[in-house]
Amino acid sequence: MDEYEKLKEKLANLRQLISAGQVDESELLITMEGFDFSAMNPLIQQGFFHYMLGADKTKKYFAFVRFFNNNNAKVLTEILRNQHQAGKSISFLSYIQQEGNDLADGISEIRESKLRRGLMLGNR
Repeated sequence: MDEYEKLKEKLANLRQLISAGQVDESELLITMEGFDFSAMNPLIQQGFFHYMLGADKTKKYFAFVRFFNNNNAKVLTEILRNQHQAGKSISFLSYIQQEGNDLADGISEIRESKLRRGLMLGNR
């Protein structure tokens, strides 16, 4: 979630620069290079991931991964630049922020449920 917080800061800074008219097109860049999901690969490949999380939480995890990856960052950057030329970049940044918040809420729900489950197992 640290990477998501960094992305939120980047979006807020872009919003401020755009509002002030002080942004160069080269600064209209969304990067998600810090998001690394490789630690989950062994669990996913062995089939334990779905078993551990269940269908709903697995769906939320993969929605988060699909949004926060380098390929999607490139697409979002292109859209942002096009929206900026059309004078709509601030609203597009707000859309990205809201979508990210919704997806991050799903990940937080997963983290909280795993913590509660771990506490319950520890209390047996």
